Amino acid sequence: MLVVDDDNGQRTLLKTMLSKEGYEVDTAEDGDLAVKAAQRMPYDVILMDGFMPSKTGWEATTDIRADEIAKGVEIANRCAIIGVTGATSKEDEEKCFESGMTDVISKPVKRENLIAKVMQWTQGKEAARASKKAEVVVSADNSAAGSPQRSIVAVVYDTDKANRVVLKGILKVIGATVDFADTHADCMVLMATKQVDMVLLNTELESIDFMFTIAEIRKIHNMRVANLMPIFAISASKDPSRLVREGFTAVFRKPLDRNGIKETVLKYLVPSEKAVAGGAAGCNSPEHLALSRQSCGPSSAPDIVGARENEEKVVRVLIVEDHWANRRLLETMLRKQGSEFLMEAVENGQEAVHITSARQYDIILMDCNMPIKDGWQATEEIRQMAGPNKMTPIIAVTANAMKGDREKCMAAGMDDYISKPVDRKRLQDVLSKWVSHSVGSGE
Repeated sequence: MLVVDDDNGQRTLLKTMLSKEGYEVDTAEDGDLAVKAAQRMPYDVILMDGFMPSKTGWEATTDIRADEIAKGVEIANRCAIIGVTGATSKEDEEKCFESGMTDVISKPVKRENLIAKVMQWTQGKEAARASKKAEVVVSADNSAAGSPQRSIVAVVYDTDKANRVVLKGILKVIGATVDFADTHADCMVLMATKQVDMVLLNTELESIDFMFTIAEIRKIHNMRVANLMPIFAISASKDPSRLVREGFTAVFRKPLDRNGIKETVLKYLVPSEKAVAGGAAGCNSPEHLALSRQSCGPSSAPDIVGARENEEKVVRVLIVEDHWANRRLLETMLRKQGSEFLMEAVENGQEAVHITSARQYDIILMDCNMPIKDGWQATEEIRQMAGPNKMTPIIAVTANAMKGDREKCMAAGMDDYISKPVDRKRLQDVLSKWVSHSVGSGE
């Protein structure tokens, strides 16, 4: 193990936790030293702080991944880099994954959470083995064609910036290079000019005829390769099985599940001998468009990543709060209210305005006093935007209990308020009032 943090106390704490579990632990106090240490020693896991002098954790991770690629280190043998961050916003997590980090854990780090993360990436080798097979398959295909070994190539046909960042981070971890398409024409150019291994397509883009796009992708791909290439749907559809029947290999539900997507992608990048041998004999026919590269038989259980049994009961909640302890408290209370709550958190009003312009929520819990942009300002901007949350209930979570402050919240466009410290019963009552779905009892 390698622990990288410029704070001596944090380094010592993490090293102590790991040492007590029997792990051998080295430490580094900045990104430069971390890169040098990783070049000397093939660590199983690196715990990487983000903000550090000289070189940040994100920069160090990018350098470590570049060095691994330059040395030809197989994906299965690359170290797991876990970002240790004090921020819990989606943008911060996406930044970690985009740099090449494998996972993220939030500060303050709890021993049981840390050990669970480390065990996940040191003992759970299934995904790594699948990744290794994927590289072997690509290498074998290239050798047979007389071409040099190449990276896995993925085309993402999606204009949603948030989706692009998340998907690029996931695909980068498994060693894929990613090309983005904004239009059908862009997608066709990429298919015609590159040896593409998979396509991820957002079925909810405006003016997209995804059935036509799938057919054109298959037509171009089948002119060169007999194997059936996986095409994954990105969708919030309430009937994802229909998308599989209409030609997609698997469906990635929104919000995107990183681990589920990674495992599914690796699964379909490893074709069986039957699929390879039989590709030219029926696997590429129109009636078999929904088949994976693993099988030429119908899929009895199509992969629908991120699906929920009771989708209509899902309540999407945005927590806007600058203090990590308050965020955690609200998240804990919501989990106790019921499993239907799906939560995201940001640290200030500016981040809230940005994320609500692109993603729809059922309810927003808005702190008032925050840096950069306070809750009142953020609410006013959200109400003025022609975005998906113009009418979403916004609940003030405020330490100010005076009448004038409550009126200020209402004047800004908030619908209700909860006073700090937050009372569980009061939170439940507010959720029941403003969310159309039924709310659990929280017992």
